[in-house]
Parts: sequence; structure tokens; C-alpha cells
Amino acid sequence: MSWTTRAVALGLFVLAAPVARAAGVAGATCTPGDPAIQSDRYFVTAGSVNYKAGASGLVTLYCLAAIPFCSEGDYKLRLTYTDSDGAGSAVSVTAQLLRLSNANGGFLGAVPGAQLFSNFSNTTVSTSQTTSPFSFGFNFTREYFYVRVDMNRAVGTSQVATLYGVGIECAE
Repeated sequence: MSWTTRAVALGLFVLAAPVARAAGVAGATCTPGDPAIQSDRYFVTAGSVNYKAGASGLVTLYCLAAIPFCSEGDYKLRLTYTDSDGAGSAVSVTAQLLRLSNANGGFLGAVPGAQLFSNFSNTTVSTSQTTSPFSFGFNFTREYFYVRVDMNRAVGTSQVATLYGVGIECAE
């Protein structure tokens, strides 16, 4: 590929970036936390993350947070999941957008308004839920962003908790 072709391709990519209205990742692309790996609690299939038969406990997944350009500055966090007992306590799926300092890796906390909890809904089938619109001044020169997803399943239950994907989108 010639330098000219590369420059044109890069230019088109950069110009197209502000048009993006949503950015998300499939659950299978998220990185599981070490306790879930060591306990062999989950499996990945068809892009989603599920519990193994008989497994229980916490599965924490760390997901890339691609932030689209939103001209109005209002965003929504989207979580697509199954929580087969709805508002019950046997299983749950939660997501939150978190920040780190890119100077020293220090934890800076959650982005206000960017949290979802499956147990706030009675839906027991695959669903996609979004937060209310939130405004936040993303500072990409000082901060890194990621979405933490926690799936939890109580001991002895056969209820299903599945992560299909998570993303950030424009609220407009």
C-alpha cells in the first residue's frame, strides 16, 4: 500500500469518526478478572459470556469503552444481557463506566449517571437497557475509560446471567 493510499484511508477514517453515534463491544471481547478465570466460572460462546453449569459467584469483565463523538454532549450507556430471574436476587448483571488517570493509572471513579443494574427490571429474557442521558466532559488527554460488567449468580441456582455486549451511544 502506497503512502498516498494510506494517507487517504487515514483521512477518511478520521473524518468519519465524528459521525459515529454509538460504539460498543461484544461480551466475548471483554477481559475477565482473575478470580473468575481461576474458578473456571464462565464460558464464551457466539460472542457472549455465560456461566458454566453449576458455577456460581462473581464474574467481572473489563470492557473497552469506545466513546463516540456526540455533538450535543449527552450520552447513554447500553447493556445487552439476560437476567432470567428479573428483579430477583439469584442472578444479576451490572455495568458502569469507570475512569483511570493516564498519568499514573490511579482510579478516578465512576462517570456519574453511567451505571445499569439488571435487578431494577422484571424482564427475564434477553434485553437491551440504556441509562438516562448523562453529560460528561470526557478528557481523553488525562483519562482512560473502561466499562466494568459484574455478573453474579447465587450458589445452587440454575438461573441464567449472560452478557451479550456493552456500549456508549449518543443520547440525541
